[in-house]
Amino acid sequence: MPKKKFEEVMKDYKPSDGESKNEFISRCVKDAMDEGIDQQQALGKCYGMWEQKRDKLSPKKGEGPGVESTLSGGLLTIMSP
Repeated sequence: MPKKKFEEVMKDYKPSDGESKNEFISRCVKDAMDEGIDQQQALGKCYGMWEQKRDKLSPKKGEGPGVESTLSGGLLTIMSP
C-alpha cells in the first residue's frame, strides 16, 4: 500500500484557538498516524504547522501596536505614542 502524503490527508488541519503547543502536536501526530502517515513525517509536519501559526500571530520586526515608521527622502521617521 503506498504511503499517504501528509498534505493530502491533513490539508485543513490547524491549531485550535487556545490550544497549547503540546496539545496540538499530540493531537496532530495521533490523527496523522491514524491516517497512515509515518511518525517522523507527522512530527516534522505538525511542528511546522505550529511554527506557521506562531509566525502569523507574531508581529513582524518593526511592526506592532504603537509603532509607525515612514521613509521619506532618505530619512526614516519612527513614531510611537
